[in-house]
Amino acid sequence: DEFEAKLNYFVRIEKEVDSLEGQHQISALMLQTANLATSLKDLSNKWKEAFASELHKDAFAKLEEVSETIKNTRKKLTRELGDGDI
Repeated sequence: DEFEAKLNYFVRIEKEVDSLEGQHQISALMLQTANLATSLKDLSNKWKEAFASELHKDAFAKLEEVSETIKNTRKKLTRELGDGDI
């Protein structure tokens, strides 16, 4: 399923970011990466929320369409039959 694949993608990104060390030394330079990791995780969460929101909008529109079809079909099935209808 496409949604599950996307969700797993973002979960993998979060796990990869979690596995990063909080600091990285290059010769005499010490890089502090904790803030970067936090920002990346926040961004990943925002992407998950945005993707889920769009998925919900799409599902809602499809359910509305099905609901309207059922309503129209029910009206046709419960209509009184007259002599000229058969």
